[in-house]
Amino acid sequence: MPYAPTNDLHLPRPVAQARRHFYEAGWSYRAAAPLLGVCYQHLCQVLRGERQSRRLLAAIAALPKRPITQHSQPTLDPAASPVNARDHASR
Repeated sequence: MPYAPTNDLHLPRPVAQARRHFYEAGWSYRAAAPLLGVCYQHLCQVLRGERQSRRLLAAIAALPKRPITQHSQPTLDPAASPVNARDHASR
């Protein structure tokens, strides 16, 4: 899904650019935070413009596209879900 900057107008340009890159590259706060060496709460605050960190904005700009893993893909078959498999096994 393409990034839609709905509330970037109030953000400084470096923060808006970092947000755009972050989301277009497919990252989540919790997945990227350990790679960036910060907690996900701090990352979120910086990307919302609530805190300032030039070092973190530079690190976000250097993030590659997030690799697609098996766990990041939605399950198309509802019966393949671990929850549904357990429910079906008990019937």
